[in-house]
Amino acid sequence: MTFVDTGFLLALAHRRDGLHPRAMAWIGALEGRGLLITEYVLVEAINALSKLGSRPKASVIAKHVVGNSRYLFIPASPRLLESGLLLHRSRPD
Repeated sequence: MTFVDTGFLLALAHRRDGLHPRAMAWIGALEGRGLLITEYVLVEAINALSKLGSRPKASVIAKHVVGNSRYLFIPASPRLLESGLLLHRSRPD
């Protein structure tokens, strides 16, 4: 299982992004492996793609993730947020 972050989604969405070729290569390399993404990451990526020229890309990314069997989609919840905040407070790094 590989965690997908916002930077990865943005690199996939923008062909001119310097990391786009690497993101595309990773998609191919991760074929058959599970990809984990939280709703928080998806919302952050959609927010970053909400400028007028990028809005259609936000829809494409959302459709790419939600309902795709390659992704384990973890919905946001108060319990998940609290768990993450507790972990953050407990770690000095």
